[in-house]
Amino acid sequence: LLSLFVFSIRSISASAYKTATVKIPVSCLDTSGGTSGSYKISIEPQNDSPAPSANDLDIPANGKGNFTISISEPGTYIYKVSEIPGNDPNITYDDKVYEITVFVENDGADGLKYSVSAKCSGTDLKSPDVHFKNIGDPNSTSKITKQTTAKTETTKKQTTKKATTSASSSDDSDGGVNPITGF
Repeated sequence: LLSLFVFSIRSISASAYKTATVKIPVSCLDTSGGTSGSYKISIEPQNDSPAPSANDLDIPANGKGNFTISISEPGTYIYKVSEIPGNDPNITYDDKVYEITVFVENDGADGLKYSVSAKCSGTDLKSPDVHFKNIGDPNSTSKITKQTTAKTETTKKQTTKKATTSASSSDDSDGGVNPITGF
């Protein structure tokens, strides 16, 4: 009978905490090589850690996102965060794996407070943030197409402006821009 009473008190005190909403921020840097797109970032709870509200995030290049986890008890919780590689052959996907440690403790007012620590695989040093960067192939067709399109639009604007300027100007100076090539 006494053990029943002890277990009842224990379960009441464990659930008496206000749930902490833990946010684990992730940033995805712009890709080099002129490619763009989005990153698919995954989180995996370790050792019976509480599950996040979503296991994957889709984050655009130069974007940020958060994994959100509701935790109702003090403890130390560990997660692995990594990128799920895409299938574009012109991109080298970031293969870093972060080990995230969430420390949750009683705040003294029936609530919980937490801190988040990140460590990148292959190092014992803490990482100041969780970020991923894909590298685009500088020789890929998508970059060349984008640059050509941008240059063509710029050339059209410069040529139009030049034609207007030279029609009303007696100066033979062309300002360094060839009206045919735009360079």
